[in-house]
Amino acid sequence: MSQIASWLARLGLSKYAEVFAAHEVDFEALRHLSDDDLKSLGLPLGPRRKILAGLASRSEKQPRSKATAFAVRGEGPLGPSR
Repeated sequence: MSQIASWLARLGLSKYAEVFAAHEVDFEALRHLSDDDLKSLGLPLGPRRKILAGLASRSEKQPRSKATAFAVRGEGPLGPSR
C-alpha cells in the first residue's frame, strides 16, 4: 500500500486512493493541490475538507529543518545575524 493510500485510509477516505494513484498524486504533489484541484479530481466537498485539514495537521507535525529554525530565531548557522 502506498503512503498516500495509507494516509487516506487513516482519514477514512481509502476509496479515493485509486483516484490519487491514477493521477500520480504523491505527498509532494498533494501539498500543492488546492480545493479546486481536488474538486477537479472528482472529490466531493466533505472528503476535500478532510484532506485539506489532514494536510494542515500533517505539516504542523513535521519537524522544522535547522535552516528554518535559524531563520525563525533570526540566526544563521554560525550564530546571530548581524
